[in-house]
Amino acid sequence: MTAPLLELRDLRVDLARTGRRGAARSIVAGVDLTVARGEVVGLVGESGSGKSMTLRAILRLLPRGARIGGELRFEGESVPALRGSALRAYRSHGVSMIHQDPRAATNPVRTIGDFLVEGARRGGDADRASIGARAEALLREVGIPDPERRMRQYPHELSGGLLQRVMIVMALLPNPSLILADEPTTALDVTVQSEVMAILMEQVRSRGLGLVFVTHDLDLAAAVTDSISVMYAGRVVESGSSDAVSAHPAHPYTAGLLASRPRLDRVERLTAIPGRPIAAFEAGPGCPFAPRCGFATEECRTVPPELRELRVLRKPGGLGGEQVACHHAETLRGSRSIGATA
Repeated sequence: MTAPLLELRDLRVDLARTGRRGAARSIVAGVDLTVARGEVVGLVGESGSGKSMTLRAILRLLPRGARIGGELRFEGESVPALRGSALRAYRSHGVSMIHQDPRAATNPVRTIGDFLVEGARRGGDADRASIGARAEALLREVGIPDPERRMRQYPHELSGGLLQRVMIVMALLPNPSLILADEPTTALDVTVQSEVMAILMEQVRSRGLGLVFVTHDLDLAAAVTDSISVMYAGRVVESGSSDAVSAHPAHPYTAGLLASRPRLDRVERLTAIPGRPIAAFEAGPGCPFAPRCGFATEECRTVPPELRELRVLRKPGGLGGEQVACHHAETLRGSRSIGATA
C-alpha cells in the first residue's frame, strides 16, 4: 500500500516560555491529518487555533526550544528525524510554502529575479540561467505579463496581487510534491483573492500536487478543497469531505462558524459564537469548546472527547468517514444554532 504524501498522527507542539527554564506551553495539542498526492486539504479555524503552527511544524521551522511530539511523516519518512542534506532536500524539493503576507516574505532591496533564482539555487539548483528561464515561464503561466521586465523589478513596484503570484511561482519553482499555503489571500482585496485562488488551484490540480490550505473562511475552503479539518484550541475537532462538513456540520464549533457568516440570499442578524477562542494551553480538563457551547453538559466539562468516526451518516447515501470530537455529535449533527453559553 502506498504511503500518504503527508501523515500527521497526534502531532503536538510545545513552546518554551521566555525566561522560564523548563516551563512550556502547548500550542498544538493533537492533530491528525493525512494528505494524498493530488489532494487539497483545508485547515480551518479562528486565530490562535494552531493552524499556522501546524504548518511550521510540518516544515520544521519552529522557534528554538520548541518540542514536537507524535508522528509527522512525509512519503513514509519521519520529518523530525531528518538531518543535514536530507532536511535541506525536504524543505527545497519536497515541500514549499506560500506565506500570508508576500511583502513580509520578500527582500525589499532585491529584485524579483534575484528572489526567485537565489531561492531555487539554495535548494541545490546551480544553473542560474536555466532557473531564470523557468522562473520567467512560470511567471507567464500564472498570468504575469512581460515577465522579463518583472524579473528586474523590486517588490514595491508590484501590486499585492502580482506579488502573491510571484510567491506562487516561488513555491512551484523547485517542483515540490506538497505546498503549504498559509492564508495566501488574506492581504488581498476580494476581487484579487478570487484571481489568485483560481491560479493557485489550476497549478496544483494540473501538476497533481498535494496542498494544505489554511484559512479562516469555511466557505472558501469548501469551494476549493477536497476535505476539511476544523481546528480549535490546537486540536482537530471535525474532519471530513468538504461538502459534508460545510453542508451538515457535526461539531457545534463548525456549526457556529457557518452560522456567523453573512449570506447573500437573505438579510438576517448574524449569530456570533459567545466567548473568546482559547489556545491549547488554556484548555481545561474537558472539551476545550465547552465554555462557549450552548449544548455542553457536565460530561463535556470533565471528559475530553476523542476524535472519532461518526456512528451515523450525515445524509442518505453519504459516504461516511467523517470524524468529530464531540460527545453529542449524533444528537446535534447538522445543527446550525449555537445557544448561549451553558
